[in-house]
Amino acid sequence: MGMRGMSKKNARRVDPRSIYARKTLLGRQIFKLGSVDIPFNYLFVMLAGGAILLGVFAFVQKQQKAFAEDIADTVLRDLGAITSGASVAKGTSQGVDIPNSDITLECSDECTCGMTIGAVTAQLKDNIVFGQDNLKGTKLILWAQDWSLPLRVSNFLFVTTPRIKYYMIAAPNSKLLKTFKERIPDNIDMTYIEDPNPNLNTGMIGGNKITNLGYDAVRIVSLSDQIVRPAEMKTCIRDISFKDADVSCVVITPNKVVPGIDNAFNVMLADKEPGEMAYFYAHYVVVGETAALASIFADNWHQFECNMRKAYMRLSFLSLVISERSNELHNQQSTICTGISYPQKSDPTTNPPIPKNWFEKIADTSKALAINEEGAMYQGDITEAGFSRHPPGIQTATRNIIELQKNLKEIETRNLDLLRHDCPLIY
Repeated sequence: MGMRGMSKKNARRVDPRSIYARKTLLGRQIFKLGSVDIPFNYLFVMLAGGAILLGVFAFVQKQQKAFAEDIADTVLRDLGAITSGASVAKGTSQGVDIPNSDITLECSDECTCGMTIGAVTAQLKDNIVFGQDNLKGTKLILWAQDWSLPLRVSNFLFVTTPRIKYYMIAAPNSKLLKTFKERIPDNIDMTYIEDPNPNLNTGMIGGNKITNLGYDAVRIVSLSDQIVRPAEMKTCIRDISFKDADVSCVVITPNKVVPGIDNAFNVMLADKEPGEMAYFYAHYVVVGETAALASIFADNWHQFECNMRKAYMRLSFLSLVISERSNELHNQQSTICTGISYPQKSDPTTNPPIPKNWFEKIADTSKALAINEEGAMYQGDITEAGFSRHPPGIQTATRNIIELQKNLKEIETRNLDLLRHDCPLIY
């Protein structure tokens, strides 16, 4: 049959082995494979993009953590520099510029204190630091004061910011107000008010009404030359504008139990939760003006207590070291000094036994203050009706402070006598 006689149906039949057929079949296979590859391509792009995003996120997180660590390192480095330099420039304060951040000062239940920025915490270790638990802004104010009794025991570091407001209230011609005013640096936002009858219930003090002006925190400091009962702490600021504010109060009065010893203070701290108007307080007896100042800058009773325990424990260790020095000087007495003796180290095995010297007694008393968890502190709701007695344990703390002060006075007198006799000093 000729070509013209072929039907259209037969004319479309192609030998599979022909070049055209092979190209046609191959094209169909490629198309079918390509239609499966397209979802795989999208999946690959999504997985690769996700991995890249995770990598970028991890990098940013790492950089943020490193940034926070750098801030913490900078601040802690400044803390150490100010603390170590306090002996050279006592009473000075320093402003430290930092990136805008929130810094938390916090002490654990075991009194391990640290500084936290973001998720990074740096332990304060041997630094004794008092400050608000949440410090905000771009500037810190650091003020170092030495705690001398007269032994120079340690430096206390007070941390605040320009966004924290302090009011110090006392009767006219108050000696305590004059003393603190001379010591507190001008770059701390402290307003001094003389008023014989301040009324914190209404906020009327010194002829003006104290109201919440939007500071991050407000501390009201009341000074009195008289013993203030815990019940009188009910007069802490109660203006309604402070209901949601971080406001707290401190009352500082001299402890005049022993005539001639005027370096002990009663300190009562009261604070409340934002949104509440009920205050809670703690009552302490401390030795030294610097310890009384510390109560002004401590955020709460727990931070204050933790740092004071650390300070008293350091005093205990220091006293034992000086006791050893005094004993060595005692053994050289005949060659280095005449007319006055050095305290000798105790020895119960001799006949008669050698009693504890002043330094050993100081070490025992300060250690008791450092480890006594309840003896110098009472927590309670100061709005409790009829509460007017001293908190349990405060008498024990007072006795410890009296004993400590007596022995400190003895070593101060002995050191002055050695100076007058041109003898080597004990400390």
